[in-house]
Amino acid sequence: MLKIYINNTALLVDPNTTVLETCEKIGIEIPRFCFHSRLSIAGNCRMCLVEIEKSPKPVVSCAMPVMEGMKIYTNTPLVKKARENVLEFLLLNHPLDCPVCDQGGECDLQDQALLFGSDRSRFYDFKRSTLDKNIGPLIKTIMTRCIHCTRCVRFAHEIAGVGDLGTTSRGISTEIGTYIEKVFESELSGNVVDLCPVGALTSQHYAFRYRPWELKIAESIDLSDGIGTNIRIDFNGKEIVRILPRRNDTINEEWISDKTRFCHSGFSSLSRVSSFLNKNDTSNKTSQIKEFWWVFSSTDSFGLPKNYVTWQKLLINWEITLKLLKQLFYISNNSNIIGIFSANSSLEIQNSLKYLLNYLGSSKIGFEKNYNFKNDFSSMYRLNSKLTNIDHSDFCLLVGVNPRYEGSLLNVSLRKRYLKGNFELYSVGSPLNLTYPVNQMGTSIKSIFNILEGKHIVCKKLLKSKKPIIIIGSSLFKRFDMINLLNIFNILSKYVTSNETNSWDRFLTSDLEIINFLQHDSNQAGSFESGITYLDNYTLSKSRLLYSVNIEEFSVLDRLSPFISYFRTFDYYHIIYQGYLNHPISLISNLILPSSSNLEEEGSFLNTETRYQKSPKIFASNEFSRDNWQIVKVISKILNLELKYANLKELNCLILEKIPSIKINNNIEKSGFRFDNISHYSGNKKYSRLVLKNLVEDFYTTSALTRKSLVMWECSLFLRKQSTNFNKK
Repeated sequence: MLKIYINNTALLVDPNTTVLETCEKIGIEIPRFCFHSRLSIAGNCRMCLVEIEKSPKPVVSCAMPVMEGMKIYTNTPLVKKARENVLEFLLLNHPLDCPVCDQGGECDLQDQALLFGSDRSRFYDFKRSTLDKNIGPLIKTIMTRCIHCTRCVRFAHEIAGVGDLGTTSRGISTEIGTYIEKVFESELSGNVVDLCPVGALTSQHYAFRYRPWELKIAESIDLSDGIGTNIRIDFNGKEIVRILPRRNDTINEEWISDKTRFCHSGFSSLSRVSSFLNKNDTSNKTSQIKEFWWVFSSTDSFGLPKNYVTWQKLLINWEITLKLLKQLFYISNNSNIIGIFSANSSLEIQNSLKYLLNYLGSSKIGFEKNYNFKNDFSSMYRLNSKLTNIDHSDFCLLVGVNPRYEGSLLNVSLRKRYLKGNFELYSVGSPLNLTYPVNQMGTSIKSIFNILEGKHIVCKKLLKSKKPIIIIGSSLFKRFDMINLLNIFNILSKYVTSNETNSWDRFLTSDLEIINFLQHDSNQAGSFESGITYLDNYTLSKSRLLYSVNIEEFSVLDRLSPFISYFRTFDYYHIIYQGYLNHPISLISNLILPSSSNLEEEGSFLNTETRYQKSPKIFASNEFSRDNWQIVKVISKILNLELKYANLKELNCLILEKIPSIKINNNIEKSGFRFDNISHYSGNKKYSRLVLKNLVEDFYTTSALTRKSLVMWECSLFLRKQSTNFNKK
């Protein structure tokens, strides 16, 4: 520890800290523009000047390390005058457009000019002007406001790994741009909007809409991938205006992807399920559709509605709707009822439906994706090495995964580790365009066999590595030989752990694992933790009543269409659709139950690390829709079933009781089993020769919400233009 003095107060500080960081720890505010805790130190704005004893002039505090006996002064007349002069020079060429600037109310230049600047101006000449740059459909540039803090340039090079941004010319002619006319090609480009302190880079779709003091704020989590990024939602009424990152050092630090930031435009164009009953008579070739309007409103002792509303042709009340719903359950044998839902559904939705079907005597419940996988232990499907532990690894093997598109924040962690050095990455699967060099080993599982047989050069790397990790993509779960592939990874894990140089002591620190699985869906790991697996085609063929909840994937129709076309001719295959999206499956459903969206109800999710997080209720539900767990509860009362919960709080307690591995307070339950000690059923040990394809081909259109967003489609168009040889104008 070093002894220093700040404003004549003695302190003991760590030797590897700067003057600015030391002042912040004791609550002394030091103004700055270029300094950012996640970026390298530039020291070019000169706003953080302090006075140090025996120094002939003020010192830049962000770049000055502390030294023994140093005496620092932060509020002397010299310091105040120096900061005032710096602000005066910065404002020489800054335009006087604060009333129309989207940064107004959140501008660092405004705040610091008020606190540290002068109330006089000595400049009476023309201001410098700079042409705006076109760097893509997401970021609006007004480069005349730029003060050359270079935060955006350092972010592009250090975090995003894209060298598109840089400075050109010198002196008064200095400009920040893309050197040549091109877009900023990064899935993290929107973060420069948060980094820019003066409004030179702002959001294209937030321009001239609202002021920050007009917005309400809600903290939530991102559901566009399996990382569980922490976000802040700014909204006005029921309109989402913007989405910003929320700091969480264990997951996303303070970055979010462009898909997370701008996909909210899809909410306004979502085709919501209208409150009608859709009954198809498929005995004739012409479909006869009857539409009904019904609502949920707890008005009687059973929590069931009494009122009814007229809609178009027919008049129906709640009693008739209940009779139709009961009829669909009673005409089907309980063992032939199956439930299917999206892997982006919350734990409350999944488990409430699971409890209902279990009470009816059916255990056939799964998610819409055709994953050929058995979830016996949590170490077989989660990211066992937490995002924060990747920083301790020295070798990484990617198998059938593109972390840049399937988990952008995981890719940031891998790049962060690569920049520190002594870290090699290899990939098996489709060629990857990542933000760091990756050695391509092959495109099929044959490359893994070569490693096991000692025929590949990477064997020497594994032998020398002390803390290797292997990241496996969820695209492998769609392969019929996935169960057999687990045996390969099992053998590989045993081989690596038997190495004397390996120091992954997983009995002592079981959060450091070699084998890791990256889940793309927001609650896929939660589905596995709840004991919910996939539904094979044989199970679907034996069903008579399909209860679907929040279906998003179109591929589910391809799996169901053979059975629907056959059994519907005998009129004993029925479908109930519960959700808020107008999915094509609703057109062939016998009964449609409109439910709330994920922003209109509270939900719990487990990210790919199985980290427990909650998504709060932000908006009120529509007049005809209710929370998904409430709908299931009403159905249980209709069928004279008594579930063990009466409200959402009791349901959450029941989930925590049934899934003891869930740990709240941002903690993760450590795995009690070593992956290499798990024996897998290998069957006939057949392996597919198909290429290991990545799960995500188009980063910007991966869910129903992003497919409804015009902003995401515009970004997708830019992405596809870069991957073709044809230059269309």
